[in-house]
Amino acid sequence: MGAKDTVMSESKIRTTYISGCTDNELCDETNGARAVAKAQSEISFKAGIREVVEWIGKQIAFEAMLPEWQAKLKEWGIQEDKEK
Repeated sequence: MGAKDTVMSESKIRTTYISGCTDNELCDETNGARAVAKAQSEISFKAGIREVVEWIGKQIAFEAMLPEWQAKLKEWGIQEDKEK
């Protein structure tokens, strides 16, 4: 996993910043920045989980044989469903 996988693109930041404004509020810097921070924190958290899961996968060779482990990875959004 590279650093680019852990940060939002410039266009995504711009879109997220604008979406932080609601119809009932004026679009100010606080709301936009809060929306960007929340979205970025979710990306970073998921990237951290993915790093841990990849490390565990390298340490425990039998992980591919455990259906429960594979199901949990799919639930967390770490592993894509290969049947698609």
